Amino acid sequence: MHNWQVQIENKVGSYVLKVLFNDFELQHDQALSLTRCPFDNLTFYDGKSDSSLFLGSFCGTVHPEVIYSTGNNLSIMFHTDSEMSFRGFNISVSVVKAGTEKSRVH
Repeated sequence: MHNWQVQIENKVGSYVLKVLFNDFELQHDQALSLTRCPFDNLTFYDGKSDSSLFLGSFCGTVHPEVIYSTGNNLSIMFHTDSEMSFRGFNISVSVVKAGTEKSRVH
C-alpha cells in the first residue's frame, strides 16, 4: 500500500484541495460491480488519515470528474495486489479558494 498526505501550507484566506483525474485504469473484478474494488484501488479521505471522512474508492476505469477536500488536508491511498498490471493512474492536485467547488465528489 502506498499513502500520500497532501496538505495546504498556511495561506491567507480559506482554501481546499482539488483532485482531477488525467488517466485512470486499475484492476477490477469483471464479475463484481465496479463499486467494489478488491484487488487494486485508489482511495481518498478528507483529512490527515484513513480515519477521516471517506470520499471514495475507485478501480477499473470508473472515477469521479473531480474530488474536493473540505479543508487543508487530503489523504490518498493506493492498494494493489501486484498480480496484474494495468495502466495505473495520473492525477493532478491543486489548491483552490474555498467556495469555488460545487461538491466534494462528482
